[in-house]
Amino acid sequence: MRATLGKLEVALGATHDAIAWTDGQGRIEWCNAPFDRLAGKPHMNVIGQDIQKVLPLDQWALRQRGHPAKAVLASRSFLTETIEISRAGGRQEFLEFFGSWVQGGGIEPIAVFVVRDVTARRQREEQLTRTSAVLEALQDTALDGILIVDETGRILRYNERFVQMWGLSAEVLAARSDEDALKAVLHLLDSPEDFLERVQQLYCDREATSHEEIVLKDGRVFERYSAPISGANHVYYGRSWYFRDVTARKAAEKALAEKTAELARSNAELQQFASSASHDLMEPLRKVAAFGDLLRKRAGDTLDATSLEFLDRMQSAASRMSKLIEDLLQFSRVFGDTRPFQKVDLGEVARGVVVDLELALAASGGSVDLSEMPTIEAHPFQMRQLFQNLIANALKFRRPDEPPRLNIAWRSSKKGFFELVFEDNGIGFEDQYAEKIFQPFLRLHTRQEYEGTGLGLAICRRILLRHGGWITARGEPGRGAKFTVTLPTGRGS
Repeated sequence: MRATLGKLEVALGATHDAIAWTDGQGRIEWCNAPFDRLAGKPHMNVIGQDIQKVLPLDQWALRQRGHPAKAVLASRSFLTETIEISRAGGRQEFLEFFGSWVQGGGIEPIAVFVVRDVTARRQREEQLTRTSAVLEALQDTALDGILIVDETGRILRYNERFVQMWGLSAEVLAARSDEDALKAVLHLLDSPEDFLERVQQLYCDREATSHEEIVLKDGRVFERYSAPISGANHVYYGRSWYFRDVTARKAAEKALAEKTAELARSNAELQQFASSASHDLMEPLRKVAAFGDLLRKRAGDTLDATSLEFLDRMQSAASRMSKLIEDLLQFSRVFGDTRPFQKVDLGEVARGVVVDLELALAASGGSVDLSEMPTIEAHPFQMRQLFQNLIANALKFRRPDEPPRLNIAWRSSKKGFFELVFEDNGIGFEDQYAEKIFQPFLRLHTRQEYEGTGLGLAICRRILLRHGGWITARGEPGRGAKFTVTLPTGRGS
């Protein structure tokens, strides 16, 4: 008997719950170590003491019935209560208090008490309650219609937006079935049979997610998304339904598509007009230039100085007009050329442009230093235009007292982009003009100082916009200019 009792004491002592029993007067006859810790007294010091004085039962509601042990023995019933205790420092503890009476085997009735610390559980429950309240508030303020069901299809929750979107009545939702609720809206749909079939497929495959657009007979368009609600080990708890009204977005997308198509048609017409106009304008200009040459050959010796000056101005104006028409045509064609990009070795492009400009370089004593450059997906001719315009600019806007020097370097930029830097030692410009120089026809110098149409840098910017990049400029009068070309690495290698 003693051995059996010893084993029982060892077993009860190994539990996390505080356990004690008292005699008929409420005096503690035995307790385990957790009970000592709960009482806050050394082991065995509580034996023989009144349990009402040992335990912190100041807030125990059952004490209205009198002494806890005597109340249990007198009622011969099972008593339970959750006790909230204030510890030192303001810390709150929650204890579950169980009391029952035991009699048998010829022994006097005893009161057995089990006290369990449920503070952590109560804190989790309170946190879950707060979280649930927040989630419910978010659902109620959401712009989407939300329907949550359990594993049987029973409606657990829906928000007001769901009711508004579908115009459902309380009677329909009181059916407590998502299938009933969704069937109730079939008459609103443009293709109800297809919708119902897809919904029923989701019931067969609980792990499936689904997303589609739903068109209503009144013209509204909803996005419908459904996903399973699963826990650990893929345990299925239910399904969530989300409905978003995208009618306005779809209308905006349609309007944008129509505007884009209209713009494409307009650009095509403009391109055709530019080509026709350039051809029609170039023809008389060629005749002006040709008859000017004939006049110079046949009557040049008989013309006085003033007449020759008039002839020079006429031919110079025709030449400038021809160049202007050519540049305008190139400017208009940048976005009109829709041929797919291809691999372009920028180093090869740069070297080719330098070869084309070797006479101008030799005449000015200039040089171009090239670093290694990447191969990118681009429009070959437009990349050549880009390098041609930027290198030619460096040679044109040079200082009269120093040969032009241009350095072209490649470097990585911010994530997803790389840079090409064109840096020269030319005349430079004030930084206040760093943005204006890319505007069509804008000139910082007179035509007598530097020839040109004022479209070169505008064409460069337009080319880079088409390639998803951009160009910036920095300058300092008398100390040169730096043009930074930025392109996405997605088009590079």
